[in-house]
Amino acid sequence: MAAAAPDRLWLAAENNLYQSADGGATWIRVPGPDLQGSPAAFDVLSATHAWLLAPGHGLWRTTDGRHWSAL
Repeated sequence: MAAAAPDRLWLAAENNLYQSADGGATWIRVPGPDLQGSPAAFDVLSATHAWLLAPGHGLWRTTDGRHWSAL
């Protein structure tokens, strides 16, 4: 899990990536890597800019805090 701001959280779950915009009260699945049980590491720069590294799935980034794309 990564905290981008007090209200924005990202969670790399077993097979999906989730986001909360209300401090964890609700979660939505966001387009991104299907981690297939792989561990993941976040590097958060701001509430909208972050990197996600997952072995076997590569490096991903978001520049709007909602959409993730592979590099």
